[in-house]
Amino acid sequence: MIFGKHLNKYYLQNWYLFLIGIIALIFVDFYQLEIPRQIGILVDGLSDQVLDKEGIYDIVVTILGYAGIIIAGRFAWRIGIFGASRRFDYGLRNDMFLHCEKLSVSFYNENKTGSLMAHYTNDLDAVRMSVGPGMVIFVDATFWEF
Repeated sequence: MIFGKHLNKYYLQNWYLFLIGIIALIFVDFYQLEIPRQIGILVDGLSDQVLDKEGIYDIVVTILGYAGIIIAGRFAWRIGIFGASRRFDYGLRNDMFLHCEKLSVSFYNENKTGSLMAHYTNDLDAVRMSVGPGMVIFVDATFWEF
């Protein structure tokens, strides 16, 4: 994630989306760790022959419940984090455009407009990618460490 005095206002404008996305991502990470545990219980129970049909059914239903939570959570964190990232990008592009309107004609005579637009587009896309996927990677790396 990137922070700075010019970018913090976009984080503050979209804090609730980031919060929803981070909470949903943590839930998804937690339940993704639970599925292998349930499969381990199922395999151990079958190899030890201590599970009956009802026990197998209960474990399968539990795994399907976890899968449903993961599906809903992934939808929520993508809407939250990537939606905030898009809003972040939108605000930053508008501010960049307002700044470009204030520049003098001599600035545009000295610099090629196409080159400036290429730099703006590439740089703003890099910022958006570092905000959205960067947030996901940061939260995942932090959560998976514990």
